[in-house]
Amino acid sequence: RDGVLVWMEAYMKSLARANFVVAPFLKEVLPWEGHAVGINLYPRDAPMSAVCITRNIRIHASAIYCPERSSDGEYFFSYCMRMSLVGEGPEGSGGQAQLLSRHLVFDQGPGSEPIIVDGEAVIGEYPHLIKGGGFEGGVAYEYGGTTHTTEYIYASCTHLSTARGNLMGSFKFVPGSIEESTGIPFDVSIPHIALVVPEFL
Repeated sequence: RDGVLVWMEAYMKSLARANFVVAPFLKEVLPWEGHAVGINLYPRDAPMSAVCITRNIRIHASAIYCPERSSDGEYFFSYCMRMSLVGEGPEGSGGQAQLLSRHLVFDQGPGSEPIIVDGEAVIGEYPHLIKGGGFEGGVAYEYGGTTHTTEYIYASCTHLSTARGNLMGSFKFVPGSIEESTGIPFDVSIPHIALVVPEFL
C-alpha cells in the first residue's frame, strides 16, 4: 500500500479518537503576543504519551518521530513536556512550585548506551507553576467560546542510534519559589514514554 495513504489513515484515526487535539501554538513557533490555535501533533495516547502526578505536580510527556530530520542510523525525535499544578499544589507550597533542574534519560535499548541529560532549568527557563493550572507569565486564551488556562509547555529534541527507545527521568522542583522557598527541593517523575518509528515508515 502507498505510504502516504497509510500515513493519512493513521492521521485521520488519531484525529477521530482525539489523539491529536486543538491547542495553542508553542511560543517558539508563534512568539508574538496573543494566541493562535492549531492541531497539535504531539500524541495523547500511549505508548508515545503518558501522564504522571507527583506531589500534585502533573507532568504530561509526549513525543513524535521526525523523518525529515533523520538519516540512516540516526533517528530524530521531538518531545514535549506539559507541566501544571493539580489542586492546591504540593502541601505547604502556598499553591506554587518552581522548577530547578532536569534529569532526562533516553534509553536506546540493549547494546546501546543511554543518553543522560542533566542540567539546570529547561530551555533556559525556570517555570513557576501556580494554582489553577497556569504559570507565572502565562495567559489564558479563548477557543470555542471557552477560556482556557495555559499550562507551561516546552519542546526539545534528541537523536537516537536505534529506531526504538524510551524517555524517562525527573524534574527537581522547590515548593513556593526559588526566591521564597517554603520547603526542601523534591523530585517530580517524568512518565515513561516510548520513542518509536511509526510502522508505516
